[in-house]
Amino acid sequence: MGRSLRQIALHGIPDVSPMADSLQHLRSAPDFQHRDILAAIRHLDTAADAHLRWLLGFLAGLACGDVQRQYAESDPAMATGFETWFTEFDRTLRRPADPLLRQVALKHRALSNCTAALRSRIGNGGITTAEFDRFADAAMHYHGSLRALERALIHEASMVDALTGIWNRSSLTDRLGAERDRMLRHGGPCSLAMMDLDHFKDVNDRHGHAAGDHVLRSVVDVAKRHLRRYDSIFRYGGEEFLFCLPNIAAPEAQIAMDRIREDIAVLRLPLPEGGAITITASFGIAEMDTHRPIETSVDRADRALLRAKSSGRNQVRVWDLPASALHADPERIAHPNPEGV
Repeated sequence: MGRSLRQIALHGIPDVSPMADSLQHLRSAPDFQHRDILAAIRHLDTAADAHLRWLLGFLAGLACGDVQRQYAESDPAMATGFETWFTEFDRTLRRPADPLLRQVALKHRALSNCTAALRSRIGNGGITTAEFDRFADAAMHYHGSLRALERALIHEASMVDALTGIWNRSSLTDRLGAERDRMLRHGGPCSLAMMDLDHFKDVNDRHGHAAGDHVLRSVVDVAKRHLRRYDSIFRYGGEEFLFCLPNIAAPEAQIAMDRIREDIAVLRLPLPEGGAITITASFGIAEMDTHRPIETSVDRADRALLRAKSSGRNQVRVWDLPASALHADPERIAHPNPEGV
């Protein structure tokens, strides 16, 4: 932080490799961790500030005529930690890298090439206006791509529950809407499952909210171990969660949720003062209906959950549209009698 502008200029484009640790976990995990998103934002902010300091230093070096002419690497963009890290990051991902991250890499390479071109012109006829304009455009585009990625991560952070690291309710409409669009294009089922922790208020009342938070995190960890990479889990309310399970019909979803229910029921979470907390969960399942608003499918899963709770808790129930309602008016189908569960 204390280097002079001239020293910054002599060291080349700033290294943004600190993004690696947080972004690699962020992009490869089934569900983003809120703390990792915030760490990535901090690293990006640092990188953007370092870029501006480097830019000022490089311009000062050009004005003073003391910018180093040589560029040690045969590939100029590989001279900085960012490109080395990005190449490894791209190779280890199981799916294409984020488009915004690719833009950062492309803009970084373009800036590296322009920087090398300017250095090669010092003492060899001087820098033309066109060459300098290309460098200035590349520098601003690189800075802009960093800020665009940062804004995208800030948006994602606002969609993630800080306590459990899973999606929050604010992200529900967009993500379920995207799944509904997929079903309309390609067909196939999608099941929604609502989970509620039984008697959770008693945990908070008897052991405190810190213990309650520990229970919530532990239950989410159990659930995530059973989910596929493209499944989603949302924190719907205090102790209520919603699962989105693409390409799974209700019977298969019931089996999957029953496995989660069984693993939650055997959890024993030790207390500092001795003893342990045990918890159970109830589930309601409904298949997403592409002919109705998303809220209708969520409401059906919720009604199935209510039936599971009223039938003794610690069980999985599936919403079933009564045959007599198939030709009923839309309002009755959207809000059937709970006995149809």
